[in-house]
Amino acid sequence: MSDKSKFYKKRRKTKKATGNCNESSSHQDEINYNPDDLDIGRNTDIPYYAWRLFFSDKEYKTTSAIIKHTKAIEAFIERHEALSTLLNMANFEVGLSFDIDIYELYNDDEFMEQWPDFKDDLYENPADTLNCIKLGIYQKIFETVPDDTLQYVLKSISNLPTLKLSLLNYQPITSLRDLKLNCYGKYMYMHKHIHVSIITHTFYTCI
Repeated sequence: MSDKSKFYKKRRKTKKATGNCNESSSHQDEINYNPDDLDIGRNTDIPYYAWRLFFSDKEYKTTSAIIKHTKAIEAFIERHEALSTLLNMANFEVGLSFDIDIYELYNDDEFMEQWPDFKDDLYENPADTLNCIKLGIYQKIFETVPDDTLQYVLKSISNLPTLKLSLLNYQPITSLRDLKLNCYGKYMYMHKHIHVSIITHTFYTCI
């Protein structure tokens, strides 16, 4: 084998080894992810514990529609003891689904006064609407955590389950065969109790 061939063969081996090293380093970065560094948003400027979990791409503004709607949900929770008593860390950690009857929202005059476009927002902009509800629920759950354990819980937040939310009795019920392209981006209640928000070309459950 010529000296030139040996040189290129050695160079290929070196390049391959370097590539493996980079891949390993990237994987190591994922393994060494430190939940202590997770900033979920609550500070002197943002009073919500999970702001960046649900609205990471939006600036916190006290006068925004998101804050007004979230406060409407918080007030609704406080008025409904059956729901508020379920919102604690123990239920959250075991993956309990927090169910809200849509008609309890519709029939709550104070809630509808605070969020008059709720029905339209849920259908037309389900992602932000559901996130407002989840943010309000998340806040109420974390408010039940004693101060002496709060920091520990916040540092372990990456190990907590996804918040599960179900809106019951949403109408109209849509059959899969009736789905059309103009349903893109809309919130729907489908047969077999599937809650879906069609915001991509695939369906995902809104929980």
